[in-house]
Amino acid sequence: MTVRVRDRGRAAALLATADRCEIDVHLADLDGAVPAGLLLSTLPPHAADPLAGRPWTPQHVVLDVAYDPWPSELAKAADDAGATVVSGAVMLLHQAAAQVELMTGQLAPLEAMREALSEQVPGG
Repeated sequence: MTVRVRDRGRAAALLATADRCEIDVHLADLDGAVPAGLLLSTLPPHAADPLAGRPWTPQHVVLDVAYDPWPSELAKAADDAGATVVSGAVMLLHQAAAQVELMTGQLAPLEAMREALSEQVPGG
């Protein structure tokens, strides 16, 4: 698996995790062509904006964890090209649900949480 990164020096934890999971990971710089298939952007807000100019297609799937502002430039460009785009707000929602369940021992009210999030974060 090829993972594109901004800073190879900060990828040590990623490589260690991949090694523990017995996943062969090769690092590549975050320049060059649009990755095939799936892009998981964990960059801070606006850091992925330069990727917006890449040739996105309906075959791409983009998860952009930046949820403010939403849509990000990356998400808007990929969506405009017909790619499947998932907001980081969805990840945030499920992280919060898991925390509620861990802290209370009760199932999280996922639909109520989803509704509350969608009122605060477009795309949530």
